[in-house]
Amino acid sequence: MSMRTWRGPHWAAVTVIGWALVGCEAPPRGSDEPVPVEGPNQVVLKVPDMT
Repeated sequence: MSMRTWRGPHWAAVTVIGWALVGCEAPPRGSDEPVPVEGPNQVVLKVPDMT
């Protein structure tokens, strides 16, 4: 039950926001795999660019 809780809205939101901030450049690599370490790093650099 615990696994399903953290894999619910939290995982979905992180995945959507992850590739959504990148600019929809590439679709989610794995619906079960979280965002890579390089993901959040690139997002921070692209956030100001989009704004």
